[in-house]
Amino acid sequence: MNKFQSNLQKYPKLTKGIILGYIIFAGCFVFPFGNELFPFDFGKGYSVVVSYGIIGLGFAGILRWTVS
Repeated sequence: MNKFQSNLQKYPKLTKGIILGYIIFAGCFVFPFGNELFPFDFGKGYSVVVSYGIIGLGFAGILRWTVS
């Protein structure tokens, strides 16, 4: 675990790039809430809430790294 944390600290731009890449990927593919083939249901709603929660945590992490 210490090796993983030291690599994250050693390469901060790579870590930010991975987080931003996930934000872009999830933002593009989670947003269409429903369509004709797959109507909106509880499972999809839960997935949307969790995905955007992870996106929010990613933004909070980027902000923390940028400020400190």
